[in-house]
Formats: sequence, structure tokens, C-alpha cells
Amino acid sequence: YITIPGKEDGKIILSVQPGSEKVSFRIMSADDDLHNQPRSIKLTMEQSASAHIKPEGKISSLLTLLDNENYSKIGFVESRSWVYENEQSGKEVTLKIEPAAKGNGYIDIDINMNGVVYGQQFTTLPAAINGKVRLMVKQGQQTATFKVIPVNDYFMSSTKILKFKIAGTNENLKPFEFAEHEFFILEDGENNRLSIKSIQNNFQGSDMNYLFPVTITGRVVSKNDNVSPNKIFIQDETGGIAVEFTGNNTITMGEMVTIHLEGGILTDKNEILTIKNIPNNQVDRGGYELWVLPVMTLQQLAQKPGQLEGTAVTLKQVSFGTSNLGHTLEGDVDIADGAFSAKMRTESFASFKDQPIPAGKRDVTGVLIWTSKGYVILPQRATDIR
Repeated sequence: YITIPGKEDGKIILSVQPGSEKVSFRIMSADDDLHNQPRSIKLTMEQSASAHIKPEGKISSLLTLLDNENYSKIGFVESRSWVYENEQSGKEVTLKIEPAAKGNGYIDIDINMNGVVYGQQFTTLPAAINGKVRLMVKQGQQTATFKVIPVNDYFMSSTKILKFKIAGTNENLKPFEFAEHEFFILEDGENNRLSIKSIQNNFQGSDMNYLFPVTITGRVVSKNDNVSPNKIFIQDETGGIAVEFTGNNTITMGEMVTIHLEGGILTDKNEILTIKNIPNNQVDRGGYELWVLPVMTLQQLAQKPGQLEGTAVTLKQVSFGTSNLGHTLEGDVDIADGAFSAKMRTESFASFKDQPIPAGKRDVTGVLIWTSKGYVILPQRATDIR
């Protein structure tokens, strides 16, 4: 509230003109659009002993400010949630009602199905009618809920995304804060595993956040020598990708790992497709497996532009060229095989960065990345150049 005239040191000073029979001031309340309990202001007249105007009779008054908001605010408790496809009991979605409902009413929830078919791939309780779920609210109720029940089709498929929105209410209820809710129906396969190829295909150039529990599983094909100590390259049967942790890791080349991606961010970092922001404790380590690296020529590599990013290969009999002789391995070095070429990168922190560039033709083993200038291979140790 405010007063006219305004307060000075907690007092309202009123000027009295000669002959005046009354004076007045104004109290103006502020509408804050919030629910408030009744609040009181006590007004008491005070006057100095030497003044010729003396307080008499009723010298104090209690003013009560009453709230004009006679409705309850409603909103989803969370902005998103999910359920696995094989969870037959489904998942409850909850809306909060603050304060408790002042009377009986209803909430209509609109469903944006994004191509997901009601009745075939999911249902709701209460049942949806014409794409809407109506929730009945009783006086005194503090929450309202509905349930999403997925239908298990027993086939591997992509994540299904539903969007719920508060579409209508009676006059006692008003949407507030989270008026929309994203709901994900996740595949019930092994730990809800994603293939690396599907991750690569879904990336459209802008950062993507992993907001629900999914995993990737594969073999580590990098070594913490020519790759940052907080990063690994992991490869499954479909492709490879870089994973960056929040701290340095001790994972070694050849380990089989499962990485939980929730909270991670898929991004293009220095032209390397990377899942970053993964806590170190979100890795399950599963021992070692032997594998055979594919052997390729630069010509064969050129026939698969971008397709082999993040994977480990051996490039057979490449030449470093006479112009590189006398230089060290550090940085990007041109390699060629006839009319076909690529680059080999040795980072400034690699233990073998100061070794001289070899003469003649050599085999190079390493992890491939795809850049605007073509393929770059990252050898993981000195013996990868032989």
C-alpha cells in the first residue's frame, strides 16, 4: 500500500488550514495478483503538547486490507517427465492447486500428440475425448492428476513425445507457472540404449540436451595421451563419438563402457561431435574385449565422407611428403596417397609431439574426426605411426 500524502519517518503529516472542520488522507492498496491473508494497518493520531489542536475521542483506527483474488492458481509440478514403454501401470502427471480449490471445478488438458496415436501407442486415465483430458476438481483439493499409460509394441522405436497444455478451466482456477508439460515415452530396450549413429543423425547443428535417462554402450578407442584427460572416444557397431566428462577420467583403451547421458549436452565442439557435461560417476565399466581395427586406404576413406567420424581405423601406406621432413609431429600434418589426402593431428600435450615426422610411407592408426577440410586422424600413441 501507499499513502497520499506519503509517510515521513513512519508518520503521515497533515496540514490544517484555519477554519477547516476536517482533514483527510488516502490509503491505496497494491494489487499483487497473489493470494494473501487479511492484513491490518493501525492508525493513531499523535500531536505535540504545544499544538493548539488536540486529539480527542476516537484517536485510533484499524484498517484491514482484504485480498481480491478469489481463485486458485494451477500448474504442472514439473515441466517434463517420462515413462518406459513396458511400464504397464503408466506414469502419473501432477498439477498443483494453490491455495486449495475454493470450489468445485475442472481443468481441461490439451494433448499435442506429435504423430503418436492415441489408443495404439498410449492411453490416458481419465480417457481423452477429442484430444483433451478433463480433470474434475473438488473444493479443498490441492492437486489434480492424470495418468499416461504406454502401449508396448515390442519393437525398437524412437522416443515418443507428447505435449500437454492447460487449455481451459472454470473461473475459480487460473493457469500459472508451468502451464505446459513435455512427456516422453521411452523405448524399453537394454537400458534404453541409443545407437551412436542415431545420435549423429539427430544432430542438426544446435546443442541438444539429454533430459531423460538414455545410454550408449561401446568400446573406448582412445587413450589419454593424444586426447584430453577428461575425454574419450567411444565406438559401437554403428559409429563413434567423443564424450567429455566433468573431470579427468581413468578409462583406458579397449574398455567396454555404458555411459548414462542424462544431463549431457550434444554439441559441435571444435568440429568434433561431442557429448559433454557427463559426470564421471555416470559410467559403468564392463571389462575389456579384443577387436580388430579395419585397415583402409585414403581412397576408401574418401568414399565415406563423415560416416566414420569417431571410429578407429588404420590408414595403410600413407606418405608424409618431403615438405614435412625436419619438422615434429605436433599440430596438423598432411598425409597423402596419390591423389587422396587427409591430415594427422598430434596435440600439444601428447607425449610423442616432439618426435620427427617420418620419411617414406607408413601405416597410421588412430581415431577419425570429420572437419570442414575433410578427415583428420588422431594417433593415440607413438607406436600408432609405423
